[in-house]
Amino acid sequence: STGFLGTYFSKYSSALPVSRSKAQGAYLLNLIDSLETKANVYKLLESVKPNSIVNCIALTSIEKCEHDPIQAQFINSEFPGIVADIAGKKSIPYVHFSTDAVFNGLNSPYVETDEPSPISVYGKTKLLGENNVIEANPNSLILRTNFFGYSFKRLSLFNFFFTHLLSLQECLGYTDVAFTPMYVKDVCVATFALLDKEQSGIFHLAGVESVTKFDFGRKVAQAMEVKESLVCPSTRPQSKENLVRSYDLRLESLKLNKFFKPTYSLIEGIVDSLSEVNKEQNGYLKN
Repeated sequence: STGFLGTYFSKYSSALPVSRSKAQGAYLLNLIDSLETKANVYKLLESVKPNSIVNCIALTSIEKCEHDPIQAQFINSEFPGIVADIAGKKSIPYVHFSTDAVFNGLNSPYVETDEPSPISVYGKTKLLGENNVIEANPNSLILRTNFFGYSFKRLSLFNFFFTHLLSLQECLGYTDVAFTPMYVKDVCVATFALLDKEQSGIFHLAGVESVTKFDFGRKVAQAMEVKESLVCPSTRPQSKENLVRSYDLRLESLKLNKFFKPTYSLIEGIVDSLSEVNKEQNGYLKN
């Protein structure tokens, strides 16, 4: 994938990116229907001959999934099963990325054995994707996570706060939405660590700190050395769109800790994200 997570895998490892759309330096993979997609995946794997497959392709926008559940089901549910099946038949280690949104947020923090109970189309299609992957290829590695960092291509939570704070604009941070984000570079390293140990099944990739969106925003302000008061406390608005969003999706990573422990604390990941912005934008920061 050439999205947020896929970009980091290709940028900081020898991974070869695959894209659903034309992207510079990426292999093109057309996702049309199940039969044609399967043929395209076979053709691509014959050409590339990878040592492993890390599937970061997903429709992650909760709004887009709610508006187009058919597309969400194909990309988030059917496609992962197709790739898992082919990877199994070719004996290629396969990693599938899932999400904390497979839970409803009422009984956190969650461990891998907790019963999923998604409330959004996004969460439901991602859970179905997990099930399809396990059914097609029980040796697959499924990673549930919520990650943060500087996104080179689209708005992320970090980008949201960074953009506002750079302009010294006030912005809202939700005090009633909690999560355990892992820095995106740690997600990449953890993935390879689990592959090296030939692990399979479901793992949670969570950061070591539980925070609210408000806490996260204040830490971005702290790292940028601007007034933390620019991030104003608020609660998530009561709207139809937010009815399908969970409030507390904290994950536990005790299973992962046997094989990998995060390199970056939350604040260290935010500081490193700022350095990524600095490199990308040729120096927004004062020396």
